[in-house]
Amino acid sequence: MRFSGAKLGSKLALSDRAQKLLNDGATTLLFSVALATTLF
Repeated sequence: MRFSGAKLGSKLALSDRAQKLLNDGATTLLFSVALATTLF
């Protein structure tokens, strides 16, 4: 998953700030799904 993100990121040529936001968003989403799966 991280590999594909890095590959896509280099293709899109996003700014560092945008890439960090995207990465944080993906991490948050992944964490939320894991938490929801654990609780429910």
